[in-house]
Amino acid sequence: MMTAFASIELAVQAMKLGATDFLRKPLTPEMVRNSVAAALKSAQVKEHEKAGTRSVTMNGFTIVASPDVANKSDERRFIARKPNGRDQEVVVEFPEARESAELMMRGTVDESIWTSQAERFLADFIWNDGDVPRNGRLVLKRVDRSLLEQMAQQKGRK
Repeated sequence: MMTAFASIELAVQAMKLGATDFLRKPLTPEMVRNSVAAALKSAQVKEHEKAGTRSVTMNGFTIVASPDVANKSDERRFIARKPNGRDQEVVVEFPEARESAELMMRGTVDESIWTSQAERFLADFIWNDGDVPRNGRLVLKRVDRSLLEQMAQQKGRK
């Protein structure tokens, strides 16, 4: 999918509806080549999904969050498959985000939030930079406040 009206939310929705990639205008020939290369490798990605692996493709890069990739309490690890087919591990650290979220929530934050927040942060980075971080590391400093508010509302209903 190509659009001039890009947002992460729109990209996620397009992927849920079956888009294999999401490109925002203005496009470069390299972006289109990367996207096509990723689409041609989609059979490999589908094999990962069958094995219990989640993945999302953005600008020709596929982010794979596999259950067999070890995660520590203040970081999440992903495999970023580049358009050329090479894989690079990317670690998203979030000790500051965890601390601020726990202060806002006045207690421990559900562990499940951190994988989705780290994945979204990595997707945003790839979206904006057109590549994975050179050193393979990103630091998430704060969590999405609206997500924390939703969690608080759900917790209050139980």
